[in-house]
Parts: sequence; C-alpha cells; structure tokens
Amino acid sequence: MEARAAEEPYHHGKGNEGNDERHDDVEKRDGRNILASSSFQVPAISDGMAQKLREIRERFDEIEKDRKTLRLREEDGVRQSIGAQNSRPTSSLVNELGRIGRESEKEKIVKLLLLDLESGSDIRVSNKISVIPIVGMGGLGKTTLAQLVYNDPRIHQYFNLRIWIYVFEDFDLVKLTKEIYKSITNKPCEEDVEFDYLQNSINKELMKFKRTFLVLDDVWNEKQFLWESLQVPFHSAGIVNILLTTRNEKVANVMRNMNSFHLDLLSKDEGLQLFRQCASCQDEDLMKIGQKIVNKCGGLPLAIKILASHLKFERDEAKWMGILESELWDLDLGTNEIFPALKLSYQRMPNHLKPCFRYCSMFPKNMIPDKNNIVWLWMAQGYIQPKIGSKTMEAIGREYFDELLGRSLLQATEFKDSFKMHDLVFDLAVSISGNEFIVMKLEVFAIHLITFVTCKYWTLLTFHGQDRMLPIGIKNFINLQHLILPYGSIMSCGISKLTGLQTLRYVTVNEGSKEGGGLGEIKDLASLTGSCCIMGICYAHDVEGFKKANLNRKKHIWRLYIDWRYGTADSEFHPFDVHIFIAESNRVEKQSFELEEAKLEALQPHNNLKELGIYDYPGIQFPLWLGDPSYFMLQDITLQGCNEWDGSGRVLDRDLPCLRSISIIDCAKLKSIKIVQSSSLSRLLVKQCPIITTLHGLCSLHRLEKLEIIKCYNLLISIEEELPSKLQFVWFEDCWKLESITGLQNLHSLEELKLKRCPELELSLKEQLSTIPNVLEIIDCPGL
Repeated sequence: MEARAAEEPYHHGKGNEGNDERHDDVEKRDGRNILASSSFQVPAISDGMAQKLREIRERFDEIEKDRKTLRLREEDGVRQSIGAQNSRPTSSLVNELGRIGRESEKEKIVKLLLLDLESGSDIRVSNKISVIPIVGMGGLGKTTLAQLVYNDPRIHQYFNLRIWIYVFEDFDLVKLTKEIYKSITNKPCEEDVEFDYLQNSINKELMKFKRTFLVLDDVWNEKQFLWESLQVPFHSAGIVNILLTTRNEKVANVMRNMNSFHLDLLSKDEGLQLFRQCASCQDEDLMKIGQKIVNKCGGLPLAIKILASHLKFERDEAKWMGILESELWDLDLGTNEIFPALKLSYQRMPNHLKPCFRYCSMFPKNMIPDKNNIVWLWMAQGYIQPKIGSKTMEAIGREYFDELLGRSLLQATEFKDSFKMHDLVFDLAVSISGNEFIVMKLEVFAIHLITFVTCKYWTLLTFHGQDRMLPIGIKNFINLQHLILPYGSIMSCGISKLTGLQTLRYVTVNEGSKEGGGLGEIKDLASLTGSCCIMGICYAHDVEGFKKANLNRKKHIWRLYIDWRYGTADSEFHPFDVHIFIAESNRVEKQSFELEEAKLEALQPHNNLKELGIYDYPGIQFPLWLGDPSYFMLQDITLQGCNEWDGSGRVLDRDLPCLRSISIIDCAKLKSIKIVQSSSLSRLLVKQCPIITTLHGLCSLHRLEKLEIIKCYNLLISIEEELPSKLQFVWFEDCWKLESITGLQNLHSLEELKLKRCPELELSLKEQLSTIPNVLEIIDCPGL
C-alpha cells in the first residue's frame, strides 16, 4: 500500500528545486513529488515573506473590489486568442483510416439524417431544421465521424446542397455567415458587405434547394442568441439538417433539437487495428509491445495515430519500448501533438473551473471521488465562488462538477453516480498543475516516521496498493478530513480519534483481528458523509457491535449500501459510496436467519437517507425501519440477491413522498410484489426473479415513466393491471408465461417499447399502440 497526502495550509510549493538538503531524498516521478525519507517538515515562513504575502493579498482584494464596483464579468473586455499553434483547420475530406471503429456510429447518424427518405414523406414539415450534435473529448474522432457522414454516398444522393464550415474560434456571426455564403455561391465575399445583405442572399440561394446538409465542425459557442441569429436564413428554406461537433454538452444543449450523439472511445481491438495500420507493422513481437502502447492511449484515436505514425517502419524494439515506458509529457510527441489538442479544452474553460480541474490531479488515476465529495474538497480549498442569490456553496460546486462533465473532462462510468477521468486528461491535469500541489508517494510502513507536527496539517490522505491493513500511525493525523482507501482496506484501531473525518472510503472491519478496529471505531465520526465506506464485518456475531456504529446519528450519510458479500479489489461497486459489507457468503450461510435480521435491524441509518441498497441479504424478513414513513427523503431503493425473501412484510407498501426508483434483482424466492399507490415513483425494475407470478399495484403508479421486467419467467399480469398512462419506456424480456399487456393504447408519451422472448404474449400492436415509439424492438415474440 502506498500513501498520498496533501497539506491544506501549504499546498503551493516546489519540493525538488534548489539546493535544499532534502534534494537527494525527493525524486520527480509522474510529474509529482515522491517522498523517499522521513525528513519532510512543514516549511517555515519568515516574517518578511509573510508581510509580502499579506500585501499581495490586499492588492488582489482591491482589484476584486474594483471589479465588483464596475460590475465587470469574466467575458468583458478583449479575450486573447487561444493561439494559432493549437488551431487545426479541417475540411470535408476524410482519411480512410478514420473508418476503423466508426462504421456503426456513421450508420446510426446517416439513418437519422435520412428519416424523411425512409418514411417516404417529409415527416419534419413543422420542424424543418434538425440539429444533431456529436459530443466527445478532444482527439476522439468527432471531426472524422462527421467527415465519414458528409462523404457517404447516400448523403450525396439525398441532399441537394452540402456545406462544411470549420468554426473553432469564438462564434463570429459575421465571419460564419460569410463562410456559408461563399460555400453556397462559390463567390468571394467583400469585407465591408452588409450583414443583412448576406443573410438575405443566403436565404434566396437556399430556397433553390429542397434539402440542405450543413456541418459545423468544432463549435464552442454557448450563447443562444448567436445561434438563433446564424440560423435565421435557413427557416424559410427547404429541409435543413445540421451536424455539429463539440466537446461541450452545454454547446449541444444550446444548439440541438435532437438528442446528442456521444462518441465512445475505441475498443482495444479497434485501437490495435488502427495502430497496426498507422504503424504499417506486421511483426507480431513488436505488435505485442504495440498492444501495450494502445492500452496506454486509453482508446483515444488521436494518441494512437500519433504514436503509431512515429513508429512507422521502425523495427528497433528498443525504440518501441522507449515509447511504451515514457510518460507522454516527456515525449516531444506528447507535448507537441497530443496534449495541445487536449489542452484546448482547458484553455477555453471559464477561469472558475480551472483550479477545480487541476485539483483532480491530486488523486490517483481512475479514483475521482463522487460529486459531493469532490465539491466539499473544492470548498475546503476556496475554489467555489459564491453567487448572488439563494444557491448554497454545495449547489454551486455541483454546477462546477456538471460543467467539467459536460466539457468531456470527466466521464460517467457504467456504475451509478461514479465518474472517472481519461488517463490522458489526467496526465494533462498533472502537467498543467505542475508544482501547485504537494503530492507525496510513500510506503505505508514509513508513515509513522512522519512527525506529529507535520501530521496535524494534513487534511487529505489517500492510499493505494495491495497491503490491506491501515497503519496504526493514522491516528496522529488529527485534522484529517478526507481519507481515501483502496477496496478491502482493514480499518486500524485509533481511527476513532479522527473526529473531523468527512470522507472515508472502503474499509474492511475485522473484529477478529488484534490490529483491526471494529465498527465502534466510527462511533464518534459524526461528520462522515455520503462517501464514508465501512466494509466486511466478516466474523462479527455480537449485534451490539453493529449498534456501536451509530449509523442512525450520522445525518450526512445520504447513500447507504449494505452488502453481505465480501468482495475483491475489482468490485463492481462505486468506490466512494457508503458500503457495509457484512460477511463472506459462505460464512453467512452458517449463521441463523434471526442473527442476520438482527444485524440489519441494528444498522438502521439516519432518516436523511436518500438512496439505499441491500445486497445478498440472507434474512427472511426485512427490518421495520425499511419503508418507514420517517424516511420521507428516500429516493432510491435497491434489493439485490435477497434470496430468502418471498415478498412478505411491509417493504414496498408505504407511500414515501420522494421515492423515485425501486430495483428488485436476483431474488430467488420472491413470489409476488405489492406496491402501494405511489405519488412519486417514476422507475420500477424487476429482474431475475424466476418464480415471481404476480405484480400488484402497477396500475396505481400514476407517475411511473420507466418499467423494466426482465427474466421473470413465471410472471402474469392480470387484465385489471393496466399500464400507467405516463409510461415512456416499457421493457418485457424473458417473461415466458406473460400472455397479455393491458393499457398500451393509453401510453401517449411512449418513446421505447422492447418485447423480447415472450412466447405466450399475444398483441395487436397496430390496434393497441396510439403512437409508434421512437424505439421499437420485438424479438422472438411469435404472437405479435
């Protein structure tokens, strides 16, 4: 296990410069300082330096006061150009290598553009301008995909006029209008031509064409009025389809009237195919190294093509290994070709987001905390700028997070509320942050050597590696607020002294170990938030030990997962949620149902809880607190792998006013479900419950929008159970005894209908569907 730490009072510094006597103990690696000895001390600041710092701060305060007096905003004044060296003008011509891994995406977009042709009529008469954004991070191949679409023969045939405009710089309305005019007329445009003349001329020209296809490549505009002004000449023309590429979801939201198309990274096989062709290499021994280089690129086509092209016709294995073993920012290829493309996203983001982005370099790769945790960390550093109005700092911070997500600098994962940063974007953050943060890497066995004077300043500490035991010396970090641990870490005795702790990641509690601490260690950690993790009360038999955790007093925990499994480092669960892993499954089987039920009863959370998940619970009954009306803030319930529960008890028969989602998965003995009329439930998932036969109360869920019933082989829905009228998404799969579905004719908002492998189902969709949904999938349903 390795530790990484940050000190709040002294987070700016240069740990490996000058002739400091500690120079030999600190080496530079991965762009960050690595502590190799115990001699690190808090740097002393002289009185003279302190006075200079105060004067600088006072000057900044004066400037800020003047800014507020003059009501200046960030966008006021003349903005300097990002720089021509980062500009990469594009044209409509396509490199055939770009087809690798993008054919399926091209087909999807082409089909969207040709909806009119396939339907045999102009189905968008009332909305003749359609806008489809392609969204993704820099270097992902958005332009290449747009080029593939633009040059598809079907697009040539269908559209009378095709226009390609490279936007890039600020959305200059006059300049773009001139470019469109020149593309349509093939005539030069005078510099002093009137804007009104341009727009009228474009309008007249467009009226000659029935269908127009316009590509706007590399768009950064977030201002609605500029977009509305640009498209004015198109309104009285024929059908106009616009395809735009952007890195920013906010841009897409401003300009689109169709769903955004989010471009994915290349798969490993696609990346290897692209690398092989760009490197023109058939040597399988070299391609084994090439596979590792591709993995290093994380599926980003730009990085793959640049590195592979550099190795083209190169057969010296040492040079291939040099590329593999070097960090990208140490290579000319990285600093001159790869990073500039990614850095544009940083350069063009608002100033208030830049320190938040750089702060993400504090964490190990692929270990970004969840939204609430990182917002609290930003707040602790003073990065959140308050706004006039009633918004809290937390709400503003969440907006910052969403902006980074929308700008493709953070990515959502397949797990709920879990996020990551692409490896190359992370490397960019490290490169930009430079020595702004002190980040140390040291072996856990050396942590007790750090002096107490140093420890008391540390507010963030992260560990990663194979050693599961947390060092006893952790108790000396008395002001620690955020402790991020690897999956499976065993909580040491003494952690109870960290009473200011807010963030606590997965911790395996081993009450049978002399070194490990029990659940009682978190008894007084009242500040624990939604990121606190407690896992693996593996051999605990004393229910009183569970009560010591005082979960019902921890009002800041808003998401709680309780899991009887004892997982491994590659757990599917999100690493920053609250998890209580109770025991290994083979251990639980030896325990009585009553003991396990008592454990769950003792783990009653505070009624501020918003999300609850219970996994592999071996009890027959659920505790009384589950579903109790006092949990009025509860929004999401997941019950998975509860194989002894047959559906009895009052789990789902109480109307919780904020409950939005119920998921019931893999419950082997579940026979029936009764759900009381809910005023808020919008999603219901029942999956892999093989003997369930009845689902009561479905027709009373008046706000239900999404219904998924999957692998419930014996389920029957009675005629009386009509589908709720507000459903937008309906999915029945592997329901072998399902004979009928009542109420389809009332689903006026239906967007997706999926019916798969329901052999007994008999329906006349033409008669029962009031509208044809956007997505209609019917597979192995002979009665339809």
